[in-house]
Amino acid sequence: MKKKWKIAVILLCVAAITSTTIYYFRPHARKMRYYNTGIIYLQQNKYPQAISNFKNALAIDRDNFEFRYRLALAYVKDERWQQALNTIDVMTNDQQKSFDIYSLLIQVYIHQKKYNRALEYSGNCIKLFSHKAHSYILHAKVLQEMNYPHTEKYLEKAISVDPKYVDSYIILSAYFADKNLFDKATHCLKRYIQQNGHHIEIGLLLCNYLIEQKQYKKCISLLQELRDKFAKHHERLATPLSFSLLQIGEVEKAWQVLQQLSATSQYSEKNSRLIYTRGVCRVYKKMYAEGINDLLWFRREFPKISSTYYYLSIAYFETDKSAIAFREINRAVQLSPQNTAYQKFLINKLAQYEKWSDIEQKIQIFGKQALQDPQIQKLYAQALLQQQNYKKLEKMNNKASNFTLELAWSKFLQGQSNDAIAALKKHKNNNEAHYLLAKIYTAESNWFQALRHAQIFLQKKPQSKYGLWLVAQIREAQGLYSEAQKICRDLIEKYPNDAALKNYLTLLYLETDPQQAQQYYTQNFAGSVSFTQAQIHIANQDFSAAIATLKKIPNKNSQYLLTLGNAHLSLNQISYATDAYFKAQLQAPQTQAIEYFILAKILSHQQYTATTILERHPHQNEQITELLVVSYLLSGQPKKAQRYLKKLSPQKFPLLYSAYYFETKKYNKAKSAAKYIGDRLYRRDIQQCILDAQQNQFSFTPLLLLDKLTQKDLWRPALTKIQETFIVMGNHFVVKLKEAQILEHLGDEQQAMQIYQELESVSQTARWQKAMSHYKKQQFSAARNALQHLTQDAPPKIWLQLGNTYLQQKDYAKSLQYYRKAQQQPHQSISLELSNNIAWAMLHTTPPQAQKALKYAKKLQNFTNTSAAAADTLGWAYLQNGDRKKALYYLQRAKLLLPGNQQIEKHLNMVGENK
Repeated sequence: MKKKWKIAVILLCVAAITSTTIYYFRPHARKMRYYNTGIIYLQQNKYPQAISNFKNALAIDRDNFEFRYRLALAYVKDERWQQALNTIDVMTNDQQKSFDIYSLLIQVYIHQKKYNRALEYSGNCIKLFSHKAHSYILHAKVLQEMNYPHTEKYLEKAISVDPKYVDSYIILSAYFADKNLFDKATHCLKRYIQQNGHHIEIGLLLCNYLIEQKQYKKCISLLQELRDKFAKHHERLATPLSFSLLQIGEVEKAWQVLQQLSATSQYSEKNSRLIYTRGVCRVYKKMYAEGINDLLWFRREFPKISSTYYYLSIAYFETDKSAIAFREINRAVQLSPQNTAYQKFLINKLAQYEKWSDIEQKIQIFGKQALQDPQIQKLYAQALLQQQNYKKLEKMNNKASNFTLELAWSKFLQGQSNDAIAALKKHKNNNEAHYLLAKIYTAESNWFQALRHAQIFLQKKPQSKYGLWLVAQIREAQGLYSEAQKICRDLIEKYPNDAALKNYLTLLYLETDPQQAQQYYTQNFAGSVSFTQAQIHIANQDFSAAIATLKKIPNKNSQYLLTLGNAHLSLNQISYATDAYFKAQLQAPQTQAIEYFILAKILSHQQYTATTILERHPHQNEQITELLVVSYLLSGQPKKAQRYLKKLSPQKFPLLYSAYYFETKKYNKAKSAAKYIGDRLYRRDIQQCILDAQQNQFSFTPLLLLDKLTQKDLWRPALTKIQETFIVMGNHFVVKLKEAQILEHLGDEQQAMQIYQELESVSQTARWQKAMSHYKKQQFSAARNALQHLTQDAPPKIWLQLGNTYLQQKDYAKSLQYYRKAQQQPHQSISLELSNNIAWAMLHTTPPQAQKALKYAKKLQNFTNTSAAAADTLGWAYLQNGDRKKALYYLQRAKLLLPGNQQIEKHLNMVGENK
């Protein structure tokens, strides 16, 4: 066996030696092998390896022209000019007169900037090879490098010598393109197509020129023809096609082209335009991570293309990287300072993130030209309004008169509603003015005028989405949620893809039925994360889920941060809440964010920090001053509190004054200050609390914080603070009463009722709350029994409510009896309801007291813009007195304010003209 192996090895060695010997004695095979390998390397752009192989071939056959030419060509390709010249110098004179050698020499001399030698050789080349089109091209190149005229003439000559020579057309068109003469460049290429038909290189170059001229549709049409004829050049054609489709907004079609390409071949990593197109498409397709990678690659290669930065900013905004996004869009604007689309995008994003001061700075940089755009004008005006820079707004309006409506709106924001209305009424022909008037009247609760101006706005734009949306908002403000929901549903039928409308409808459902809101949201926004989803969680008291949802939302504006802070505070996570409020007030320093921030500081017993921040706050107002007083009183510094308390009215802040006087041991003044508390029952409770606090030596100042928390709808934190308040004030009935009110608001009515029943013997407010709970549940007998225990020295609201219970039970005579007792103690807060109910009761007594009813109903005339009940009562009173015209007028007004009400419809039918 071993012998066989030895024999096999010996035979192999003999074969190897034999083949090597034969190969050594066959130099032709060796030199051709080197030559062919060199050619392959040359085609692969591997010039050093190609040079090495050509040298080896020349070592075997020194006189071979082809080997030496290829070596010189490899040197030229590798930009080794002198070595190329040395290689050519070795050639014979006959060999040097070859056209290929002339071509190489001209290239070398051009790169060495030896233009005269290049010109000499190109001239000789034309003489020797006048039949070759490329000789004229070489001469034209030299002339172009020397900035001599007649370049175009020689390129045209090349075309006339050989009309089918592609390079002549390509170089001539490139010559025109370098001079930005794209019309001539495209005309040159079209000449070739007309004479010789389509050619892939000509077609692709023509597409590039059409793209440069932004003639994308022509480019797409040409590419469709090229795709039919040159299917094997699929990738090369896909690049300009997808890019052109993208530029005309056909993102889906561009994406389809890219998808087809990826299915048939691999992307070339050096195809920059293709990668750019793919990156932009991916951004549009919400594949942000992949899109960012493509665009970053393209940006490294081409750092001065502004659109790259623009699309990168879109992707970064969508992935919650706003700081990077703003950097990218700012760079895009710097590179293309005249691009209004980029400017608008930047200003819009600054507004979205409430960076109002930045908007003002950017407008100053962009100059007057930017303000010619209506959208930028509006955002600039909004920025000035948000910063309360009303003087600058007025100054801008004096210059351009473009901000008259914004100036009027600024008066409304400054609390000058009448001036704002008067200013807007001067622009009756401007539909936008009616829109703003409707918004102002909505804020003023003047529903009739709000609806009237909204209808005027809709007369010119009957299908206006925003006009109808405004009507829905007015209905919402009236508390007519079902009507607002109906309008919103109708709008969604017209605009089924409007996510903002669906979001608004979800919020409307949230007011009436949180479960329905959740169901509708899940149906329309399944899997998405939004601010509305967080609000649904908050309505369902699921604060942990709300926080988790909020943290996924990319747009962290001040409203978002406020809600996040409230959710954290409701879970007693005070440090997280403080952090959220702090960020909110940094973004919007003039909003209520600072109040929430300070309340969080006080809740965490950081009164010193709170007062320091408040004293230094640039926008001092009543709310800031009130918080300063509360903070100083809670930290036991009444003297410092006094300095700020003087700025506040005792009529408006009676509890604050009572607490201050109590802390300075002026107990009689403390009781006296409480007389300004509007609710007489609660006033008595507070005065009793002052006496108890004086006797038992405890502070009732913590009530200030509880009041402030409930004013800000921070019910959960208030409930948590109750326990701490009990420690300071003991188990006092006023604190228990506050606890019951908080529990009732949070939906724990049973526990609240239990506390009211415990306290009704010591607190009249508790008995009143118990009566109102029965009344809401339509338990009128129980409500009446509770109210009758309050009739001794009763405030007018007790008599009014007793009258209401009898009115609900249709005992009109008895109700009038109690209404008259309420009249003996007139109070502004009940005057509208009292007059309305007296008139209504008189109209329904047997027999009706129509004339007396009309007398009371006329007192309602000033309220018929806001109250459907007042308009209905007045209309019904006029009808009972035979004045059908006035009855119709007021009943129609009532119908406008409260559409679909059966009682109003019934009264209109009785008038005989229900329009």
